[in-house]
Amino acid sequence: MIVKSTVPVGTNDKIEAIVRGALQSAADVDIVSNPEFLAQGSAVYDTLHGSRIVVGTESANAEAKMREIYADYGQPIVSVSRKSAELIKYASNDFLALKISFVNEIANLCDILGADIEEVTEGMGYDPRIGNSFFTCRDWLWRIVFSERHEGTALARGRSRFCLTDD
Repeated sequence: MIVKSTVPVGTNDKIEAIVRGALQSAADVDIVSNPEFLAQGSAVYDTLHGSRIVVGTESANAEAKMREIYADYGQPIVSVSRKSAELIKYASNDFLALKISFVNEIANLCDILGADIEEVTEGMGYDPRIGNSFFTCRDWLWRIVFSERHEGTALARGRSRFCLTDD
């Protein structure tokens, strides 16, 4: 059984115990954590052209089957334990949220100091350790939330928005 959903760490171990208990036999059942890394509005593209495929299982047989399924995708396969796969999904989402929060704070500094957030993030983005993803708000990707403390002149400049992930 393949679980694609984002689930709390340890959930797939519990699912395996429930399934094995319900079968009441020595049936060969493997639970695989195979989290999705999809952006809103680009699920098909992200599935076919993702940055990696995470496969979490304790079974060599299940891992081999998953490698066979994904053989033609041309993406690196990260084979780990189920718990690690579950945590990779959360850690990835949380890191992106952290990056967004950081850029929001830099935008606040830009407003206070008179710097331009787009210039600052462009300059930061050329550093390969940082990259330029998650530096801009895109209508298809973000919800716009207005802050009371920025409704004055910042609103007129279009700088009163904060980026929040939809995931």
